[in-house]
Amino acid sequence: MTKRTVYNGGKVITENEQVILTQPRNSWDTNYHAYDKEAGIEYLIDINNIADTEEEWEDGGVMWEEFKLGELEALIQYAWKA
Repeated sequence: MTKRTVYNGGKVITENEQVILTQPRNSWDTNYHAYDKEAGIEYLIDINNIADTEEEWEDGGVMWEEFKLGELEALIQYAWKA
């Protein structure tokens, strides 16, 4: 299988057997995109829900290192729209 670098207009962060996780598509897009391969559903995760530091994480959201693992169940709980 060829590794994707772009999917549906966004740069691929990670891809596994369940999900394709991409960066925002352009400068005005404020969402990461998680694509459920099996169900064919796109989940939107606001960039403000992703924390780079412990202080940001304490305000809520998910740490970047955990986020980029691409575990579908974890991503769904931070999605604001499907």
